Amino acid sequence: MNTVMSLMECGQIRLVVWLHTKQDPSPAEWAQGVTEIARVKDSVQGDLSRLRALVVTDGGAPNATMRGELFTDVLKDKVKVAGVSIALSNPLKRGITTAISWLNPLFRAYTPEKFDLALGHLNLGEHRHAIFAELKHMQLKLEPNETLRLLFSRS
Repeated sequence: MNTVMSLMECGQIRLVVWLHTKQDPSPAEWAQGVTEIARVKDSVQGDLSRLRALVVTDGGAPNATMRGELFTDVLKDKVKVAGVSIALSNPLKRGITTAISWLNPLFRAYTPEKFDLALGHLNLGEHRHAIFAELKHMQLKLEPNETLRLLFSRS
């Protein structure tokens, strides 16, 4: 397994949390996540202002087609997204995140030491402890994640 997704309720906000390893998600993993997010979108009657996404990754990420399925087709590039990764030190990964932010101005990428800024971008700072608890639970399903290790060591 390369990725795991979880859904959280943070007050009126529905938060989609993705945890990726260094490997990209498989098509099946991604398709399952997109289906679940479409269901959540329906549950809020399409009110995308009530959805947020937090991605914590060691470098694994969906390819352009996968991103299009989710962000263009389902979320219409109208959902605040924060990506947190140690991989931003890699020029290629940093370039990809820059390009994504040009296409989706609601997307921001952060290094682990800027996690609180990521939560601020999502307007979810007050839910920090619950989000950390969920990430710890998600980590049990994947190989050790260095980005999470850095986040937890700073909390």
